[in-house]
Order: sequence, then C-alpha cells, then structure tokens
Amino acid sequence: MVRARWRDEVERLRGVGELLDTRDVLVGFGVGLEVAARGWDKVVWPELPEEAVEPGRWPGVRDTGVPETIPVRLPAGLVRVVQAGCWFTSVEAITALRAWRDEYPGIVPSSVDEQGAPAGPLARYEELASQVVPTGVVWRAGLKRALVHTGVADRLPASS
Repeated sequence: MVRARWRDEVERLRGVGELLDTRDVLVGFGVGLEVAARGWDKVVWPELPEEAVEPGRWPGVRDTGVPETIPVRLPAGLVRVVQAGCWFTSVEAITALRAWRDEYPGIVPSSVDEQGAPAGPLARYEELASQVVPTGVVWRAGLKRALVHTGVADRLPASS
C-alpha cells in the first residue's frame, strides 16, 4: 500500500511539473504546456487521416531536420493531440499548397527576387507555407517551455 501511494505521489508531482526526473517526463510536461497554450487540449479532434501520420514532410514545411535530437518516449495520447493539432490547423494551407504546386509545377519554392523577398507566385506559396505547423515546431517549443519552467533556460546560451 505504501508503494502504491508513493507511485501515485510521484505521478502527481510529475503531472504538476514539480518532479521532472527523466527526459520523457520533462519533454512530455513541456509539450503538454505547449498544447495547452495553443488551446489544443480543449479540442476533440477527428480521426487523423493516414496522410497526416505518414513519414515525410507536409507541403510548405521547411524544416529538413535538426542536427541534434533528443530521443524521448511520450504518451500516445499526447502525441496524437500534437499530430491532430498540427494537421487540422494546417490542412487548409496544405491543400492550397498542393493546388499551388499543380498550378506552378516548374517553380522552386526557394526562389527569391533581388531584395530577398518571394517573387511572383512565390509570395502566395510563402503565405500558405507560413500557415503550416509541423510537429517538430511543437516538440521544440515544448522542450523550451519545460526548460523555462525548470529555470534551466536562463542558463543556456542565447542561441538555444
């Protein structure tokens, strides 16, 4: 009985961010804060389509990966909320980006004019791409929130 109460107390402390004793708990707590900040914790999301969870990047996503990774195991429910939040807030822009690509098959989205601004139809592409929320953005924001919560962020270099 004592062990059961101890496990319950450990879970309670982890849930409120007072005991962030593993990477999984730390990042999960921060991602939970990020999900709440976006209001996604209050939404009942529809079932995700297969294309939302298939490997690969969505149209408009510029992240090509990050040089360093932090492997963590997050609760499946939290992962699903992040995937659903990202997909359903991005799906209109993704659909429009696919139509844009059909309309302009020869244009490379990285092209810019002399001033560095998107030229011609690329301005529309950039506008749509800015509306796509990749899951990596949420994972990184969650980690940052966790580090701020713990006070560690104050001791990191400015570029972190």
